[in-house]
Amino acid sequence: MSKKYNIIITGASKGLGRAMVETIMLKYPKANVTAVARSQADLNDLVTKFGSSRVLAICGDITVKSTMEDAINGTLNKWGSIDGVIFNAGLLSPVQHLHDQNYDIEGAKRLFDVNYFSIVQFTNMLFNKLGISPREMKGEDANLNIIIVSTGSSTRACDGFLAYGSSKAAVNLLCAHIHQELYPIVRSVSVAPGVVDTNMQIDIRNQYKDAIIPEVYQKYVDLYNSGKLLNPMDVAVVYCKLVIDGIPDEVDGKYVRWNE
Repeated sequence: MSKKYNIIITGASKGLGRAMVETIMLKYPKANVTAVARSQADLNDLVTKFGSSRVLAICGDITVKSTMEDAINGTLNKWGSIDGVIFNAGLLSPVQHLHDQNYDIEGAKRLFDVNYFSIVQFTNMLFNKLGISPREMKGEDANLNIIIVSTGSSTRACDGFLAYGSSKAAVNLLCAHIHQELYPIVRSVSVAPGVVDTNMQIDIRNQYKDAIIPEVYQKYVDLYNSGKLLNPMDVAVVYCKLVIDGIPDEVDGKYVRWNE
């Protein structure tokens, strides 16, 4: 690895996002990370652990335009280039059914803002900032990899997860459109991480017992009790390799599972 790589990671303070930051710090000594999250304390911990020369902390809501601008401009000002983005920030709630009397449509809109529309706006801003378009750049002039965290429930109905799965299905199609519009200038892939031992799984077990059917709830409990939840550090390796080493042609613009 002779070239330096500058990577932006959203939702970087906890769980899989934090594991991605730590993986890059430990496995790619010439790579730098702009970590975007809402928790200043967790971001400060990353800077303390790995140093401000390699970690740029951006605290803010990823749906807010100024947060996106701070991440993009801050990375360019500090390191001079942006080589990849991992969009990891996401919401699970509302976990409900369409027949519920008080379906939280406003919560579902907020979820889409975080899980989908923030990515659309961020990529649009990034492409314009970098001058990326089929008319302005040749493929050999760009080296930008975009990785988006998806889910298995983006391809099938999963009880209670209508809003979450639908937003991730939209993310899968977003990658297909990036491929159609900008390949090979920009490469993208939507990757489902499997069932990872993160706060999202804690929320499913503790908060949503009565929101999903018993057999689905029990499946998540059994995975936890049997020790079969995936270690975030194991899964993070795949995302980091894709964003730094590059996305192969055979998966560019597609949805895949992390262990495929």
